Amino acid sequence: MVQNGDVVRIFEALAWQLESEQWTKDEGKFVPNAEKYLFDRLWTDEPPAGTGPKVSREDKAKFFTARKVVE
Repeated sequence: MVQNGDVVRIFEALAWQLESEQWTKDEGKFVPNAEKYLFDRLWTDEPPAGTGPKVSREDKAKFFTARKVVE
């Protein structure tokens, strides 16, 4: 079950996962569905070494706005 504090970690993980090879391969064919993502706690996966989020400023603003709403 997703706890209140997990929401921030989910957004942080999504920042790098959205750019990952697995999620961008074949036009996103291998992006897990929301149920699997939450049930399997995929936001706890570690990013590959040497990678960081490549998120636009606009997307970062959306993440932080959503974060403030949840907190």
